[in-house]
Amino acid sequence: MPRTGSLRSARAGLILILLSAWASGAQAELASSYAAVQQAFLREDFETTAVLAQRFLTQSPAAPETRRVWLWLALSLHRLQRSSDALGELDQLKLRLAKDDGLWWSEVLFWEGEVCRQSFQMVRAARAYRHLLEAYPESTWGPQAEIGLGLVLLHQQDVRGALPHFHRVALREESGAVAVDAKLFEGFCHLRLQDYREAADMLEPLLEQAQGPELIAQTSLYLAEAYGGLKRYDEAAAAYLRVREAAPESSWAGVALFGLGWTRYQQARCEESVPLVTQYLARPAGDHQTEALFAQGSCLLRAGKDTEAMASLRQLMAKDPGHPLALDAGVVIADFHRRWGQLEAAKSVLHTLLRLHLDAASRERLQVPLAAIALDAGNPVQAKTIYELAAASANPAIRQAALNGLGEAQIVMGDLAAARHEFERAAAVAPETPLGAYAAYQLGRIHLQDGAFDDAVTMFERVAAMPQASIADDAKLTLVVAYLNQGDEERAARALEGLRQAPANALLAARAAYYAALLALNREEPAEVLRLCQEAIAGAPRTDEAFEAQLLLIDVQSSEQPGDAMARRLREWYQSGTFSARHRAKLAVRLGDLARQADAHADAISWYDEALRIWPTDRGESMYRIASCYEEGGDLETAMAWYQRIDQPPWRVRGGLALAKLLERQERFDAAEAIYQELAAEPIPEANVVEERLAALRRERRESAQ
Repeated sequence: MPRTGSLRSARAGLILILLSAWASGAQAELASSYAAVQQAFLREDFETTAVLAQRFLTQSPAAPETRRVWLWLALSLHRLQRSSDALGELDQLKLRLAKDDGLWWSEVLFWEGEVCRQSFQMVRAARAYRHLLEAYPESTWGPQAEIGLGLVLLHQQDVRGALPHFHRVALREESGAVAVDAKLFEGFCHLRLQDYREAADMLEPLLEQAQGPELIAQTSLYLAEAYGGLKRYDEAAAAYLRVREAAPESSWAGVALFGLGWTRYQQARCEESVPLVTQYLARPAGDHQTEALFAQGSCLLRAGKDTEAMASLRQLMAKDPGHPLALDAGVVIADFHRRWGQLEAAKSVLHTLLRLHLDAASRERLQVPLAAIALDAGNPVQAKTIYELAAASANPAIRQAALNGLGEAQIVMGDLAAARHEFERAAAVAPETPLGAYAAYQLGRIHLQDGAFDDAVTMFERVAAMPQASIADDAKLTLVVAYLNQGDEERAARALEGLRQAPANALLAARAAYYAALLALNREEPAEVLRLCQEAIAGAPRTDEAFEAQLLLIDVQSSEQPGDAMARRLREWYQSGTFSARHRAKLAVRLGDLARQADAHADAISWYDEALRIWPTDRGESMYRIASCYEEGGDLETAMAWYQRIDQPPWRVRGGLALAKLLERQERFDAAEAIYQELAAEPIPEANVVEERLAALRRERRESAQ
């Protein structure tokens, strides 16, 4: 019996040894399997992680490590673009969590929110984040969940709702990746809300702390956009460059390439802008293709490359017709047609825009270019009526543009005092905008015309110092004219030398060459005049300066040739040249003047009639010249008929005065006096002249009756 008992005891001991060995082996195998899953997950081999995790869960469903492996499985499936499967695994994991296991619940809820947010299931994502924040407010996952909830709201375009979530985390977290993310996204929210000062204040210190190229690039990009919103364009450009230096191959670098090109466009530095936006457009399609096309087209237009400019703007309209910039592009195209005298084409573009953009704001926006067409068609009264409607807009930009238009209409109507008033109103709306700069520039021109040269200089200097305004170049050149009118040729020469040596603005330098040619003409240096005129023509084609340079060139070259040499060369240029309608009409008037000087009144009338047909904006002046030709040729009845037909201010008044004088010569005093009386009753600048002439006529009639 003892022996039997000893055997049983030995067998029992052997079984215990075997069980212990088996348990140790199973634990070692479990640890090895867990380590394999962990290592695959850490090296981001998600295919292997998913396979090993599923095997682990099948073989060891009750192991303590199961929850962690299950979470790795879900996250790996998500990274493998299998988000639905990932969420299914998270749901299974939640069923196995104890209700009071706050540590695990908060982590799983956070990852549920992340997977849902990144797979665009925003409602479920927000629900998971809120569940975590409400049920486990002290969890270490809370700040990240708060950021996640803010990102969901951003995706839903609720920027104001998102901002407090980022702000709370930024206040609580002093340092670390979570704090950086919170501050970065808070700055982004301020950007979206156009609170540019707040965005810059948030992002500037963040950039100083940023570590790593991606974070530096992203922060710099947001900061550049804030500076752009504040019109601190040089700082914006520097920030965009920093993006490209920090992470040249990142997605941020592509956006920065566009941003830098757009900034240079805003600064009117088109020679720098065009290659940048062209390079951006050559990349795979980005988010800013429409804006880049607009900047490219606008800059090419400023550079006189009309064909390329129109191609870019038309591509924009075809590519994205509903974009707000498509409306702006259409307006630019219409304005291009208008400047070339193609008024029907301009109206066609605007009417197309009216069909595409039916909202009230867009229609209001199109009133201004429609009024400009009416003005160019020789209908200043109609233009004035349309501008007055637009000037009642609640939109400051539209109101400012309309007030500028009213000023231009008053100039055409010959009332400089009224024009000054409208431009002053326009400038007061927003002095620092491009439209405000344009109003100030026009005020400077009125001062120049009035002989108030010091006031003109002050105004042009102010506009010239506004680098973001495209009119600044015009102000710099007209400033030279103002200096010359002041008699300060030395100062004018210094200013021109500075403009001609500006390496970043070749177009401005070429335009300045024409004014330098005028100075050379005063110095009686014909060879230098010719050289400078050719420089202006080659470097600034289709500008006013190139046109005037060609006229001067022909004048100088013809000065030592037979008497009709200049007229002959101008006719050749007229027949072969490419002109805007305004320039072609101006050349026709010049040819008419030459014919008139030669007493070739029939030829002169033909040229003036041509100008009248091409450029009806100045029809009053053309009609007055035609009438004068008939008068000089002795056909007084036809002359009086033409004077009487003039209906465009201020030429209507001048035509009336000329008609009255002819009637006096024919001793038709009653008819002459009636014209003077009618004109004297009108609120016109020439009222004093009319009253003096009326008084003189009455005095002469009394004296002759005695």
